Amino acid sequence: MGCWANIVRHLEGVEIDGVTFKSCLRSKLGIGDKIMFWKDIWVGAVPLQDRWPVLFRSDLKKNDNVRDRFTSEGDIAVLNTDWVMDLTSVEGISEAHDAGMLLHQIKFSGNKDAWVWEPDKNGVFSVAAVKKWLRGGRLTHGISAMKWEKWLPIKVNFFVWRLRLDRIPTRSALLRRNISMPSCVCPLCETGIETAQHLLLAECIFAAEVWSRVHRWCRIVPNYNNSILDLLNLKDVSLNSKWEQKLIRGVFMITCWVLWKERNNKVFNSSKPRVVEVVASVKAFSFFWFKHRTRFKDVVWND
Repeated sequence: MGCWANIVRHLEGVEIDGVTFKSCLRSKLGIGDKIMFWKDIWVGAVPLQDRWPVLFRSDLKKNDNVRDRFTSEGDIAVLNTDWVMDLTSVEGISEAHDAGMLLHQIKFSGNKDAWVWEPDKNGVFSVAAVKKWLRGGRLTHGISAMKWEKWLPIKVNFFVWRLRLDRIPTRSALLRRNISMPSCVCPLCETGIETAQHLLLAECIFAAEVWSRVHRWCRIVPNYNNSILDLLNLKDVSLNSKWEQKLIRGVFMITCWVLWKERNNKVFNSSKPRVVEVVASVKAFSFFWFKHRTRFKDVVWND
């Protein structure tokens, strides 16, 4: 099964605030060759297989498209009568009557079949629209969405995304997964237990000195946050413009990424980390990416 088939299969089971993914996607009837008669929403509010379960169970052509179910008589499309119906029960008779009422004046536009995304006011279906819907559900349930900074490389954004989910392989995280470790001590300060919060916030003495110098370079008052989320949301940081917020947030994300790189360098290469070199790397990466990945090409280095 391909990538997109797996994605669609997963989304079909997603439900946010009682609204399913499938109910958000409505078919707009054109010539009817791309819309499944029973399984897509093209008339009414639900798929016809859910509206008429008795008829669906007894039908022999469950995968027909809409066009296959109708014959044209002038401008009117007439429902074919060669499908198998169970009319021996009250439910079957009721559903057959409802089908006759609903489908007796179906008209084909002659255009290509189209899809309408109900949550979007313009009805436009796109990957961005689906992502917005999924994020909206997470926000409703109190989980804030990850804000990716476009002026940073994907590797930094991806690392911070994993950091927010507590999915980086710190020593304490590896122990929770029953992976044997010789020590749980933070490799940078060699005092506290290595968790993501300890390693990348002010709990680590080494990280605390790095953050102090980064704050001083950014000309903002040092603020030692209680959580990664507070750090990335710039809690208690007063900034004037949108681009100031994006810049400072990006610098903080780079700082987390550089600290993690320095940690790995010591663990795997036995390096001797120095605060001044870590801060220099933060400044260099920040300047280079901001200058070359934003519209501010004229920015100059001023340490």
